[in-house]
Amino acid sequence: MLTTQNNPDFFNVLTGANAHIVESSIIRLYSSLYGNDFIVDEVIGRKKARDIIYSVLQENPWQNDNSDTNFDNEKDKASYILRRLKDCGWIDFIMDRALLIKTFNFTKNGKKFAQTLYAASDEENISTRQRN
Repeated sequence: MLTTQNNPDFFNVLTGANAHIVESSIIRLYSSLYGNDFIVDEVIGRKKARDIIYSVLQENPWQNDNSDTNFDNEKDKASYILRRLKDCGWIDFIMDRALLIKTFNFTKNGKKFAQTLYAASDEENISTRQRN
């Protein structure tokens, strides 16, 4: 099934003036769930996911575009990015009944593309084959 059939705005978050921030956020979120940064005992809820995006915003400057969104601080920007990722079908929050919090997870298509971005961002370990 085509990725954009259920979520027509799926790739929309990767466009615009702050696409590099969203891309870095996706990579960092993926790394915290599935990469070397994964901690078994740690549950990633909405607040922790926002804090991960907040750390990306600390490293990358936010560029104002022509949209109607005005932000008071970095936490608002991080919440906006998190909301956009959810609205576009990259991530989802699932209620953990044992801990009574909403836990963060990638959607099926979100995980596939986040894994591709994560692999492409690791320039040291890119494996390619030379065909002669």
